Amino acid sequence: MKASKLKELIREIILLEKKSLALTLYEKAKKYICPPATQDVDLNTKNRNATREDHAYGPMNPMQSSKGYWKSLSSKWEGATIEEAAGMRCGNCIAFDISPRIRECMPISEEQYLDSKEEGEEIDPMDAADAAMINKEIKDFPMFPKKDAYIGFGYCWMHHFKCHSARSCDTWAGGGPLATDKDSHKWQDKSPFEEK
Repeated sequence: MKASKLKELIREIILLEKKSLALTLYEKAKKYICPPATQDVDLNTKNRNATREDHAYGPMNPMQSSKGYWKSLSSKWEGATIEEAAGMRCGNCIAFDISPRIRECMPISEEQYLDSKEEGEEIDPMDAADAAMINKEIKDFPMFPKKDAYIGFGYCWMHHFKCHSARSCDTWAGGGPLATDKDSHKWQDKSPFEEK
C-alpha cells in the first residue's frame, strides 16, 4: 500500500473514531437532559390531562378533604379504606422524582399560572390549584400522610408530567420518592419519553 493511500485510510479511521466518540457522548448526554414535559407546558398539560382521564389523577384540590375522590380511588384497590387510599400519594410513589437534577428542570408553576392569567387565557382548575399549593405545609393538606412526607412538585416517570406530591392516581406504587440523581437516572434510563 502506498504511503498516500495509508495516510488517507488513517484519516478516515480517525474521522470515524471521532464521529463514533461524538455519537457515544451525545447518546450519553441525551439520556440525562431534562424530560421534555418539564420544559414544554403544552406537553406537560397534555400528559397530565391524559393521566387525569385514564388513571384518575387527582384530587382537583388536595387542600380540601376530597373524600369523594379518595372513596373512588379506594374502590380501585381491593379492600382499601378511604384513609389508606389517601395515604397513597404522588409524594410517596416510587415514580415520583424530586432529585436535585429534576428540581432544576422543573418550571415554576406560579409564574406560569400568573403569565396565563395576565394573558387572559382560560385557567385550568388544576393549574389554579397547583399555584395555590406552592409553599404550603403538611397541615394544609387533609389526610396527607405525615410519615416521610414531602410537600411540593416533582416529576412522574410513569406518566411523564410535573405533579404535586399531595395528589395521586390509580397506578401508584409505594417506595418513593426518588430523591437522588442516581435513582433519577435509573428511572430515566428505563422510561423513554412519551407523549400521551
